[in-house]
Amino acid sequence: MRSADLGVQSARGVRMFVIPSVYYTRADVSEDLVYHLVKWLDENHALYREKHAMARFQTLESLRFVVENMAVPLHPGTVRYLREKGLWTQEMERRQQATVRLVDQYTTLYERAVELARARRVSTDPASEAWQRFWRDFLAQNRVPRFSEAWRP
Repeated sequence: MRSADLGVQSARGVRMFVIPSVYYTRADVSEDLVYHLVKWLDENHALYREKHAMARFQTLESLRFVVENMAVPLHPGTVRYLREKGLWTQEMERRQQATVRLVDQYTTLYERAVELARARRVSTDPASEAWQRFWRDFLAQNRVPRFSEAWRP
């Protein structure tokens, strides 16, 4: 937690959870594309950091914060660039593997839950309260940890 230094005026100076902006993509996006995008963002930060309030966070330091504090797997292109820069650590690799395993587990369970819900005539519309309850119960029955629990010591 830290004091906010951007956002609406009433939020500035208030201690809260502040994270740098993060780009998300699908795993099937080209590794080379992501690698070159991350490399360009790193090498050209001076060109765009003043263009938007959040652009100042598009640094390798902010990326390291994300890796160390958020339980999301990084795209292989990002990992490749961090390795090339000598910034990828064994701890990052451990967290990466844990979150990748958990994503795979959630994907498999989600597909199974959808099949089971449809067989029971439970709507799988994400806005459906019945589906949300079914999915929560299904995860609990299968003892699936939250992402934040998967990689913390």
